[in-house]
Amino acid sequence: QISDSGFFLVSKTIGSTPCFLNSIAVSYPLSLFVNRIFFSPQATPNKSAYLLIADESKIPGRTMITNINGLSMHILEAGFEESINKPCVILLHGFPELAYSWRKILKPLADAGYHVIAPDQRGYGYTDGWKNNYEGDISEYEISNLITDIISLVYSLDKKAIDCLVGHDFGSIVAAHAAVIRPDIFKSVVLMSAPFN
Repeated sequence: QISDSGFFLVSKTIGSTPCFLNSIAVSYPLSLFVNRIFFSPQATPNKSAYLLIADESKIPGRTMITNINGLSMHILEAGFEESINKPCVILLHGFPELAYSWRKILKPLADAGYHVIAPDQRGYGYTDGWKNNYEGDISEYEISNLITDIISLVYSLDKKAIDCLVGHDFGSIVAAHAAVIRPDIFKSVVLMSAPFN
């Protein structure tokens, strides 16, 4: 269903109970945005198990940034305009989440005048280039390397500084350490659901 405000809602009935995917703000027709919709039989009336797969060639803006500390980093982006230098906010998801976790806040922040970027961090989502060997070396997931991922993303976007770095759950650990180590890049930080001292 697509409303006049640009939101769409996907639902499916399990037995006599409908299951819903939360509304997603989009400013483009759903047929251009979504490539495939999958439904998982594990869905329950309280938890939908839909997976929307976007046709990324049709999504406006950048969706994959290459050469990020050895990664091809998948990002969701809103409020980007080539000729306008807007304040920039980076949103770091937690575990076990994705950039998609920020979908409800991307458009409101962009509408408020921000350039908003939400990456799939190393080991998550569509970001590629990390090792997934269960018994392998996990040093690439050390906090210093995760911070390097975010700094590399900042530089690849031709930014010298970020106005606000927001982290949720595990993302807040990365955000806090990044702000402590590089206050020249990360001007302010918001930590959600994970303290830092």
